[in-house]
Amino acid sequence: MKLSKKIPLKELEKELRSTPKSFFKLKVYFEEIIKSENFQQNIQNLRDKYGIPKDGFVFDPKRYKDFLPLPKKWIYINNINKIIELDFEIKTLVEKYDLYTQEWLTIFWNYLFYNQTFLNFLKDHIFIYPYDLCLINDARERFIDLDDPEGGPYWKMTEEEELKSFPIAIKVSPYATERDIIDFIKKNYKRINLLQKKYQNPNIKIGKFRKKNEIIQKRNEFIWKHRDLPRKKIMYLVNEKFKGKTLGYADIEKILILEHKRRKEL
Repeated sequence: MKLSKKIPLKELEKELRSTPKSFFKLKVYFEEIIKSENFQQNIQNLRDKYGIPKDGFVFDPKRYKDFLPLPKKWIYINNINKIIELDFEIKTLVEKYDLYTQEWLTIFWNYLFYNQTFLNFLKDHIFIYPYDLCLINDARERFIDLDDPEGGPYWKMTEEEELKSFPIAIKVSPYATERDIIDFIKKNYKRINLLQKKYQNPNIKIGKFRKKNEIIQKRNEFIWKHRDLPRKKIMYLVNEKFKGKTLGYADIEKILILEHKRRKEL
């Protein structure tokens, strides 16, 4: 994972404005994934199997200025066979959620080791990711070295992985204007949508989650965190901590049911 240098506030605001909405859609999707019981169980199984602490290693942003290396304290830091084996297991986990492994593999690795998502903008550094639900590349230049024994196989593998996540291509003439492209997509969207449905996995929830009001989200997380307490106790604690709408016994029960369902969906 590469970090950029410190970015001035104006540049940061510009970066945020230019970030596609689909990035935030995928960000919310990933945040829901890590809340799910199934995902957390998979992570704990991997941590137990590969000698990683239950809550991951401590992350010190001052130490990592360019890339996030493997923790020095990891018992398999110099065991290439174990690293390859773990890489395969993490890749399998990424593919389970229909995410593009070339981008998301690093995120899953870092969550496994450091228990953090690294998908947020930080104070001194900004983690730049091209995560999107669309993909544009120069296919001709990408495959120019296919006959190169070193570069060819790598790019061929990359293309095959791209086709798994992006089976539908919208190709654009170098002479098409913005209006031409938008008009074409609007008038051909039914055809595009039919192809999308052909490849959609009904079990994948990308775009199915809505980002809640921040206060409501914190309130619901607080209720879930204290789910083992008696309902009346939770009701007292949450109404004391979060001023505004007073929640009753039935409200607490409903929120717990919905939170439990969300964590079972992924």
